[in-house]
Amino acid sequence: MDKLIKSLLVIATFAVQTSGMASAHARLTTSEPADGVVLNKSPQSVVLTFSEGLEPAFFQLSIEDAQGAKVDLKDEKVGGQDGKCLSAAPTTPLSAGSYKIDWHVLSKDGHQTAGTVTFKVMP
Repeated sequence: MDKLIKSLLVIATFAVQTSGMASAHARLTTSEPADGVVLNKSPQSVVLTFSEGLEPAFFQLSIEDAQGAKVDLKDEKVGGQDGKCLSAAPTTPLSAGSYKIDWHVLSKDGHQTAGTVTFKVMP
């Protein structure tokens, strides 16, 4: 019985110690534009903020319209406080419609994360 209790304590201790590791991946904390928002004009830029610092050389960011056409972007970069922001700007104003921001990042801890943010432009 003592062995069983000791084994359970070891397993529980390991689970508690490693649970923080699993959540250490960079996760999206905020986005501008916000997910699901309806804007009355084209955004001048998109800014994605993450919980962890990002590797500046390893990211992908794209914006597509409802038909899947990619929007041309400029000034794509990782920056902000502690390198937690990914940003870019459309080269021309977005016309009315639905848009999807797809992103893939590599956090400083070496983990990859990806996701999508959607928004609409309805002037």
